[in-house]
Amino acid sequence: MHSRHFLFVVHPRMDGDARSRLGLTVSRKVGGAVRRNRVKRLLREVFRRHRELFPPGCDVIVIAKRGAPTLGYREVLQEVRSVRAVLARKARLAARRLARPGHGGKVEG
Repeated sequence: MHSRHFLFVVHPRMDGDARSRLGLTVSRKVGGAVRRNRVKRLLREVFRRHRELFPPGCDVIVIAKRGAPTLGYREVLQEVRSVRAVLARKARLAARRLARPGHGGKVEG
């Protein structure tokens, strides 16, 4: 699932834990180390303060796109809020696929 500055990948947790986890990928295409680290800090802070925006029992991998370093906290939060419903739907679909034998559970945007 894409937003303007991020790609989101949702995968149900195999260990049965109901907590969501966050994985981040910010490549050098996004910018230098300072810019990449800033993007990661902002995403971690949104995740820490707004866990309800992320589907429970899932790993959510966020891949930053070019332009992400220009965002502030409010803009990152708004992008995550804008994809909340889609993330929840993808998590449900992935959980159903995972429950069927012989199928993987990863669902990409």
